[in-house]
Amino acid sequence: MNALRSPRPRSVLLGAAAALAGLLAAPAAHAAPVTGVTIAPIRAAENRVEMVRDLDEARALGAKVVRTEIRWDLLEPTQGTYDAAYLARLDDVFAAAKARGIRVLVTFLGSPCWTSTAPQLTAGCSGTVPQDAPFHPPSDPAAYGRAAAFLAQRFTGTLGWIEIWNEPDHANQVYWGGADKARTYAGLLKASYPLIRAAAPDVKVLGGAIVGANGAFLKALYANGAKGSYDALSVHYYDLVLASIRAIRETQRAAGDRAPLFLGEFGWTSCRPKSTEGGHACVTQGVQAANLRDTFRLLRSASYVQGALVYNLRDTAQYRFGLLSTTQKRKLAFAAARTAFGGGGTAARVTLRLRRSGGTVIASGSGPAGDALGLEVRQGGRLRYTATLRQARDRSYRVRLPRQLGTRGLQVRVRQFWSGSSATKRI
Repeated sequence: MNALRSPRPRSVLLGAAAALAGLLAAPAAHAAPVTGVTIAPIRAAENRVEMVRDLDEARALGAKVVRTEIRWDLLEPTQGTYDAAYLARLDDVFAAAKARGIRVLVTFLGSPCWTSTAPQLTAGCSGTVPQDAPFHPPSDPAAYGRAAAFLAQRFTGTLGWIEIWNEPDHANQVYWGGADKARTYAGLLKASYPLIRAAAPDVKVLGGAIVGANGAFLKALYANGAKGSYDALSVHYYDLVLASIRAIRETQRAAGDRAPLFLGEFGWTSCRPKSTEGGHACVTQGVQAANLRDTFRLLRSASYVQGALVYNLRDTAQYRFGLLSTTQKRKLAFAAARTAFGGGGTAARVTLRLRRSGGTVIASGSGPAGDALGLEVRQGGRLRYTATLRQARDRSYRVRLPRQLGTRGLQVRVRQFWSGSSATKRI
């Protein structure tokens, strides 16, 4: 997970009508994506009661899928040998998910010592193994592909998706260390995809798991031949979720990549009254619930988004993204997600208020979460001013119009780019 770094609101006088019109086009209506939630990662020593509790809560949510994490270094600590205890743990979790009618999306990551390219490793993994060794690319990408194919075949039917690693483009090097990340990650995709598809054609391969919405990493993947080595492109977007999806889709289109998108992580952290938490803006529990409701409702219009998974089921000591608190109490977001998973709920609409203040006009209001807002001002039928606005964490916006527009004879319109919801006022 990672905070989306979005640009500050920008304003222009005239000359932007054509660009704004293009941004305002809303996606066509289509079926809703598959919905679900991220639960605890599968660890060898993890308490089974905790995992079963997560699956029970996911079923109560009406989740179609849960996303969890399997570690390759725990599965295959010795080359060519799968750890029996860890494999039994996986069998247990998948059986519990199957019994509840829930499919599983696995994020598969973690290079075993014997194939990690961590620079501090000694020959033969002798001595102390660095803690970051699992989070460097494997020297043998095909070995990863064989392990992933083994999982896909073993759990076909319950396992619906394998996400190839996690956030290789993350700037902090937490998950995918080393230089030339696009080249090494593209190599992993190209080596893994045919092996997984051959072993289990019904299991979908998710490539990318990217956090960057500006498309730079994706373009680098294309340059390294990654296109075609996944069934869908996984993205992890926070804050401006819808704007990020639209931006990355444009990068795909420019490259001729028709693979659908899968929103593998998104959410808001209910850490108010704090300001930020790990780089993410804090919101109230009420805003968290409303934002999830809006996003799920608006994603139904995007035919190219195949899935959308909330991060996270439970709050942790570090983040408050959960639908449940650390004491297992259901937050407001739980009910909002349950309604959304059932196909219900409506997105908020854009509101607008105008008032004169100090020789200028102030436009303010609120709107649905996830995308920027476009503002345009007409005077005497002529477009005089446009602006792109980002809402505050409470979903509100407020902008003082330029003094040269005056305070009379103005028609102001605010519209969300994704949904097309708009409000118009005159003063």
